[in-house]
Amino acid sequence: MIYSKRTFDSPGYLLFKLTDEELLPIRKFICDRIEKSGLSVTKEKIDPSKFIEMKDIDNSDLVRKEFSSYFEPGYNPKKEDLRLYMESILSSLVGDYHKEFGNLKGIEVSVLSNNRPFFLDDIFVNFTKKGHYSPIHDHPGVFNFVLWIQSPVDFDKEQTTLGDITWHNDNGKFSFYHINSLGKIDSHSLPIDKSFEGYGAFFPSSLNHIIHPFSKSDGYRIALVGTFKLRV
Repeated sequence: MIYSKRTFDSPGYLLFKLTDEELLPIRKFICDRIEKSGLSVTKEKIDPSKFIEMKDIDNSDLVRKEFSSYFEPGYNPKKEDLRLYMESILSSLVGDYHKEFGNLKGIEVSVLSNNRPFFLDDIFVNFTKKGHYSPIHDHPGVFNFVLWIQSPVDFDKEQTTLGDITWHNDNGKFSFYHINSLGKIDSHSLPIDKSFEGYGAFFPSSLNHIIHPFSKSDGYRIALVGTFKLRV
């Protein structure tokens, strides 16, 4: 007797990373919002030099020319500016997702009689500190992204230890949840610590996920979140 392994495929997510240059307008936008909101605790946790004092940036290879002013010293992009900027950077991920997962059931959009373009509907910034969390949820729209700008989470601190035994819990993680082929709930977790700064996840809006709280790390985790919809 011989046998071969067969598995069931399921739509996943795309993990992407922006360069420091691409992150600059986002950091400027966040710094401006922090300044206007008066979040003094947050300001103490952000190094302004890391966010806005970057030299020798060549815009020509980064973004379309209409966004070049976003990189000029002293210019703080408005929310609509940043929405358009993020749309220009991330729109290609829609096609990339279909290229990687297009043969799988469940991600097709088949409620319209004609093809319509995707657009980034809205963006917002999430500030989460010790004890903050988001329970399991999904989003309206077709695709979502989350881009982690800053994370203070130290997973060595977050794990629970009793004597020589350590429990590796989900503190501070970002987790996707889905139903597997046996009808059970499976999860896939991303350990969002400092090494994830500048990384993002792009996934179907209907994919359930959780933002787990962290309890032993000080500071704010900052993420930019947005939803792609169909323009009709």
